[in-house]
Parts: sequence; C-alpha cells; structure tokens
Amino acid sequence: MIVIPTSERLTMVNNMTAATGSLNGVKVMLYQNDLTPSADSVLTDFVPCDFAGAVASAPVVWGPAFLNALKQAVTVSTSTVTFRPTDSLKPQNAQGYFVTDGAGAKLIYAEKFDSPVALNTVNDACVLVPTFAFGG
Repeated sequence: MIVIPTSERLTMVNNMTAATGSLNGVKVMLYQNDLTPSADSVLTDFVPCDFAGAVASAPVVWGPAFLNALKQAVTVSTSTVTFRPTDSLKPQNAQGYFVTDGAGAKLIYAEKFDSPVALNTVNDACVLVPTFAFGG
C-alpha cells in the first residue's frame, strides 16, 4: 500500500491550486440528471441545469490547504457559489454539482447531493462552498 505523508498531501493540494495546477480556475455547475458520479464519469454524463440564470460559476479561488481530522489535505473556496433561478418558467431539481476546468471542457470532480435541491422560483437558491479533499 502506498502511503503519502500528510506534509506531502498539503504540498500536493497547494500545487493543484497554484497557477499551473489542475484546480486553478475551475468552474462549478449544477446537474439535473439522477447520476451518482464515479471514477469512470465523464463530462458528457452530466446534464447541466438549464433554468433561467443557470450558468457556470466564476473561476474558483482556493484558500491554502490544511489538514482535517481525517488527515486529508483540504482546500476550500474563498467565497460561496450561489445558483438562483431568475424566473419560475423552468423549475428543476439539482441532483448535484460538477467542477470543470476553466474552459468547461474537462471534468475535474463531481458530487451528488444527499437529496435533490429544488430550484423552482426566484426565492429558491443553491449555495455551495467548493471544497476539495485529498488523502486519508
């Protein structure tokens, strides 16, 4: 079994969020199909939410990596990402979110919500704090 020391996990995650790292400039989007992401998932597996106002987030800006109680190296976005319909014409349930490279061409990671998030009216919102954990 390969073991990565916790100090190296921190270095690896900080490298991933650096200017040339794979997490630099990523964008977040909600998906509407009932899909549980797996290691074999590809970008085309996800059907993006398309309610009025559903657009990919601005590029995520990451904070410095830290170790959590599980000894995972974690980085958290410095701001929240909010998805909110601008009208009530196309109600949808968000099943989860996916993260792409800045161009929206490559899947980086995805997560299914514990339960769908209803986005039916301008009073509904889905607020996320992008987080990435590695190791443990």
